[in-house]
Amino acid sequence: MRVNIIDTPGYADFIGEVLAGVFASDFVFIVVDASSQITYTSKRIFDIAQKYSKPVAFFINGASKDAANITQRLEEIKKITINAAPFYIAEKDSGKDVLESEGMEEYREALIEAVASSDDTLLEKYLNEGTLSKEEIKQPLLKGIEDAKIVPVLSGDAISGVGVDFLISFIEDFVPEKQYQKDGEFIGQVFKISSQGHIGEVAYTKIIQGKITSGSDIYNVSRSVSMRASQILKIIGADKKQESQAQAGDIVGFVKLKEVWAGDTLSTSKNTKPLPFVEFPEPVYSVAVRPKTRGEEEKVATSLASLRKENPIITFGFNPETKQMLLSGMGKVQLDILARRIIDLSLIHISEPTRPLYISYAVFCL
Repeated sequence: MRVNIIDTPGYADFIGEVLAGVFASDFVFIVVDASSQITYTSKRIFDIAQKYSKPVAFFINGASKDAANITQRLEEIKKITINAAPFYIAEKDSGKDVLESEGMEEYREALIEAVASSDDTLLEKYLNEGTLSKEEIKQPLLKGIEDAKIVPVLSGDAISGVGVDFLISFIEDFVPEKQYQKDGEFIGQVFKISSQGHIGEVAYTKIIQGKITSGSDIYNVSRSVSMRASQILKIIGADKKQESQAQAGDIVGFVKLKEVWAGDTLSTSKNTKPLPFVEFPEPVYSVAVRPKTRGEEEKVATSLASLRKENPIITFGFNPETKQMLLSGMGKVQLDILARRIIDLSLIHISEPTRPLYISYAVFCL
């Protein structure tokens, strides 16, 4: 069983990264802080996962912190979804499996109720008898998770390691393994574009069907462009290893493919229909951008176009009323980080626009 992990930012400004990551995944883990109240962003990510029919689990991290409160976080998760089902309750230095450990009766009952609620026949039996055996809930539990009717809640601490072994076992035992069609023409969908220094532009791609071999001719059916998959990279954290081939279910990086954007469908057949992709929200925050040197507007526009390819959620354009070039996105933090990449090249200044056209993300949420 190969597990690909897509790590996305949790900050609201980078919701575009989350959208693309959720869309490319088969299962979504939402990590929340054991010592802090669950944020609106976690609720929003859960709603996104539901929109795209992705099974979801919560992991409450930081159980070893002095201010950690697993019970309180679980109650907050239940306000996000009534289908929350506790699986593992962590403490400072240890944890307990809800189904197997003593002293977990209250949590076990909540888990059984969640399972029963996902199956009408099981619910009737539970209401009549007041309980269900582990044998009776095993298959409905697996199916309920796969159908996103049960939302497992685990907890632990990434630094001390409490609950990490259970998390790995949970992935092996309860995360449904999606079956992909390994025969037929190659079909893949690009979900992220990233510039990787000396490597160049990498198109992160989820392979939906078939297999692809290095050097194969492929077709971008979204843009009617032919190209060659000269390099296929296997992504392992920050490391990238060149592979000779990849197959359905894999996540790989294609290097230096021209005319490729996030959301594009790649195939070995020109008859393949483009696959649907995520719907990105409209930008809600803007900064004014101007060249440091007069006459370098074209250079700035080229750099901004490159940034937009990596971050489809941002836009840029000229406002004729204020006579300013505007870079727009989801918040100040996002735009500061993106603009700094161009500032480091001594190309631009950024400032508040003369006439604000957007409101900040925080105000937008309220």
